[in-house]
Amino acid sequence: MAVYPGNLRPVLLQVLGDDHWARSIEKPRGRYLFEPLRNPAVMRRAIGALWEWDAANTVCLIHGDAHYGNMYIDRDGAPGFVDWQMAGLGHWSFDVAYFIAGALTPSDRRANERDLLAHYLKRLAEYGGRPPSFDDAWEGYRRHVVHGLFHTANADQMYPEETNCAVIERYSVATQDLDALGLLLS
Repeated sequence: MAVYPGNLRPVLLQVLGDDHWARSIEKPRGRYLFEPLRNPAVMRRAIGALWEWDAANTVCLIHGDAHYGNMYIDRDGAPGFVDWQMAGLGHWSFDVAYFIAGALTPSDRRANERDLLAHYLKRLAEYGGRPPSFDDAWEGYRRHVVHGLFHTANADQMYPEETNCAVIERYSVATQDLDALGLLLS
């Protein structure tokens, strides 16, 4: 099992290339990116800083594509995830931030993200994990919301443009609300 982003790094950097990113933000979804995120050089620096931070921190098994569309509820009401093709080793907050910021409207995220993160840490401890402090967890969460911005470069056939617009708006607003760029690029 590879450490994220492993073999995906060249592909992810390619979609952050000047030409590809410019074509992506010309689509309706691009209007939801606040100004610094429209610049592919800023995005490459932020993602590079995130990957460096991840490499210096503890890794665990991550799903790698933990969004609402890959979630199911079994007969007993327990949630789970399908589509494990992106699984690998990475920072735990990758999946948590990716899911919360992508699944909730900005107002719902703002109202609930701290409680959801605290719940995650509590459950991690109940299952025998060693959760970080809330402050350390919050920092990891804030950093990782930028990863969802890769949705900007989705191939047109992956999701309807309406879905891309909603998701990009959520990740863009979360990146701005949480000052993820300030944290990553300082």
